[in-house]
Amino acid sequence: MSDPHQPSPGQPYGAPPQYPTSAGGPPHPLTPPYPTSPMYAGLTEPGNPLGRIALLIAVITAGIGSLSGLIYPFLITRGGYGIVSVLSSVVALVVLIAGAVALVLGIIALRRPEPRLAAAIAVGIAGATVVAHLGGWAVNLTYTLL
Repeated sequence: MSDPHQPSPGQPYGAPPQYPTSAGGPPHPLTPPYPTSPMYAGLTEPGNPLGRIALLIAVITAGIGSLSGLIYPFLITRGGYGIVSVLSSVVALVVLIAGAVALVLGIIALRRPEPRLAAAIAVGIAGATVVAHLGGWAVNLTYTLL
């Protein structure tokens, strides 16, 4: 018999050996009979709806806060500074309150024994949003008082 690691006359030198496969045969004994779980099961598993709600609120809040900063220059050129001043205050207050709600919901969801991935992401996004808006208000208040 020939060595299975030696190339056969029809194979180029260095090509891996070709082994026959059994089509329709029994599965390999190490192959699990059930499908494997997805890599990121924390977002797809039912079980922590509070964490998903917190994530949804946090993403929408961060999106509104980011997009509002892009819209203000267009509003200034169209409608004047008074409209932008009132609108920016209202949007900042809504974003701050919604961010705080998402932060609290995310912390509550993290304390539960259910999957925590969505809740952890929500806490990160909402925490950054709240800190950014409170920091912005602190800077504006400092400039106003000076």
